Amino acid sequence: MKQMMHYILSNDGNEFERGKIEAIGESVYEMTEYVVERLASHFGHRLEFDFVDVSNEWTFEAEDEEEGSHTIRFAPEGIHADKFGIEE
Repeated sequence: MKQMMHYILSNDGNEFERGKIEAIGESVYEMTEYVVERLASHFGHRLEFDFVDVSNEWTFEAEDEEEGSHTIRFAPEGIHADKFGIEE
């Protein structure tokens, strides 16, 4: 499966990048892991992102003692994240 995702990256609540990324995987879980792995490198150093929430978008966060909180938010084009992958 492939799906285009819109993403927003921020540090301490300050957005520093927006864009699109193609998610690839056999399941929704694999696709979200793929996106987080690719976007985590945009923060400049290795961080462990934890899942926080899914509603309109997926939210993952990491804490860094020196630089504060880092956030990755993303959602599939055309559908809320919490409805993505659900058969109707």
